[in-house]
Parts: sequence; C-alpha cells; structure tokens
Amino acid sequence: MHVTYRLPGQTKLREARFDWLVATMPTGDIPRRGLAPEIENLRRLNALLFKPEVDPSNPLVAKEISTPDGPVGYIRIFTFDVPVADDLVDAFVKHVNRLRNTKGLIVDVRDNAGGRTRAAERLIQLIAPGRPQIQPERLYFVNTPLSLRLDTRLGPEGLSSWIESITRSIETGATFSASFPYTDPKACNDLGSAVYAGPVIVIANALCYSATEYFVAGFQDHGGKVLGTDESTGGGGANVRSYSELRNYFGRKPPFENKLPNGAELRVAFRRAMRVGPQAGNEIEDFGVTPDYCYEMTRDDLLRGNIDLINHAANLFTKKRRAK
Repeated sequence: MHVTYRLPGQTKLREARFDWLVATMPTGDIPRRGLAPEIENLRRLNALLFKPEVDPSNPLVAKEISTPDGPVGYIRIFTFDVPVADDLVDAFVKHVNRLRNTKGLIVDVRDNAGGRTRAAERLIQLIAPGRPQIQPERLYFVNTPLSLRLDTRLGPEGLSSWIESITRSIETGATFSASFPYTDPKACNDLGSAVYAGPVIVIANALCYSATEYFVAGFQDHGGKVLGTDESTGGGGANVRSYSELRNYFGRKPPFENKLPNGAELRVAFRRAMRVGPQAGNEIEDFGVTPDYCYEMTRDDLLRGNIDLINHAANLFTKKRRAK
C-alpha cells in the first residue's frame, strides 16, 4: 500500500509504503442476542488486530486514570452480549466499588453493538444521578395479524403484555400497539445501594446500537449526561429477527414461503423502542440518542489511548462542580 501525504504547514509531498496485512476473523457465528452484526464484526476484528492480549470473553475493563482534574474511574463496556445478563451487572458493581474514591466515573460504550437488554437497563440504577426510580424503555408493535402470530416465538411470556391492545386495534383502527417495558422494572431498581455517588458521564458514538442505545437513552432519560464523539448513536433501537427466522416462525407460509435468492439474508425490525422521562414518546429507532456534549477526536486520542477524550470528560466533572 502506497500513501502520499503532506505535513501541516509544508508543501513537500512525502510517501510511505506498507505491506498489506490480511486478517482472518475467528470462527463461529455471532450470537443472535440483539446485536448489530456489522458492528460486532468490526469490534472483534479490531480486538484481533490491535488488542490480541484482551480476553474476548471479558465484556468490560475498568481502571483509574490520572487527569489534570484529578483521578477518574474509567469503565469500557465492549459488549452487552453475555451468556448471563446479571453476571455483567455483578462485575460492573465490583468495579464501581473499587473506583468510589475517584473524582468521577466515565462509562465508555463506543462501538458497542448491543446484546442483552436486561444487562444494559439494569446498569442504569448504579450510575443515574439522584437515585431516581428507573423506568426501562418502552416497546411497541405495529398492529397486524402477523404481529399476533409472533406470540409463542418471543420467549416464555410471548406477547402477553401487548396482545390486548393489538387485538383491540381491530375495533379502533390504531396503527400501533400500546407500549410496555421489555425489562422488568423491579430488576431495574433492585441495586440502589450500589449507586456510584460521584458524577458520571457516558461516552457514546454512532456505532452504538440495540441494547447499548437503550442504556445510553435510559441514562440520559434519568438525568445523566452523554458525551458523544458523533452527533447521535446509531439509531437501531428495535428488536430484530432475520428473514430465515421469520420463515420458521410462520411455518414457511405467506408472506415468508420463499427463500431469498442466492443465499441472501436480511434483518427486520418488528418491535420498536421509545424514550421515557423528559423525552417520553420519542423514538430511538432511526433517530438514535443525541448527546448532551459533542467532542471531536484528536490525533493523540488515536495514538495515545483516548487521552484527550478522557481529559475532556474529566474537565466536564470539574465544570459541573463549579456550576453548583
């Protein structure tokens, strides 16, 4: 590979040559637990190329970082795709307890493709400011006969919360069902004693999808502040299934009687999420979550482990304390 470039303030062209590096993804399919597959593949590839020493089974890392504004806690959540949702929550609690004496806590979920919604929404109670009663995001269906036929395919409880309003739409003509939470509200409020007492900021970007957007939106909906390196998260706040899964759900009958040509596949959003709190009723799907603060990544962020980004977040803690 041949790269031609010019240094700032200079007119002379320079060039550099590099050998191509061909990487092979680890074998195995991406689990079907609400992940954005393209982003999950990118995360795995980046870990393989640049962080081969990182344990791929560890969904988060935590450390204390010194900044000009004092020591801060830093927790990076790479994925919410874990075998047991509550194990991730327990691990997060342990890390938070070790970081209690810092000036603030940074929770970085950039490039997180999602996973288990329960894991994401249970974490909010640990870091939401003011210890509010947490309301999980609410989901709804489009009212169609096909939606009702999904009932037995969506886990033990199926469509139990939504069936009445979908059925009622035959009389009312309503386009969408009533909205209900996916995560049990009790599970979102059962660890109040473990709340981090200091200021918290969540860092997100446009490669946050699915359960990660539920986490970012829920944190913001309960008074938390989000620092974005992009103008919004990915806008993928919905439950999805592949065309092949839907064919099996509906017994390969219309409208899913035929396979897609040439082995093609697609994913369909069938249940959408909406916000709670100050933005109640606003969509996550398509629009994503708009951050409270925006930040442009620097050269040192790329080459020195996000140093400017972390220092900027720490400075926001100081500004908030001064504002009080």
